Amino acid sequence: MLHMMFDKKYWFKPKRFGWGAVPHSWQGWAFLGLYIAFCGGMAYNLQRRGEEPGLAWFAGIFTVTAIFIFVCWKKTEGGWQWNWGRRS
Repeated sequence: MLHMMFDKKYWFKPKRFGWGAVPHSWQGWAFLGLYIAFCGGMAYNLQRRGEEPGLAWFAGIFTVTAIFIFVCWKKTEGGWQWNWGRRS
């Protein structure tokens, strides 16, 4: 599965308005779902144990979010730039 990270196929397309990307292939949707499931699982686990979020929890969320943004940036067709609704 790791080989899919290094192929030339793009998983995301640039947003039509603004900055960023949206999923374009099943890999993009699966990656987004995995990110949401991981963050939701961390929040559920924290709530289930009845604890307040600590430094380790914030570090985990920050790390997963940084990895998610990096992969989205690398796998977006044409890169990220500000868009005003036009596609050339």
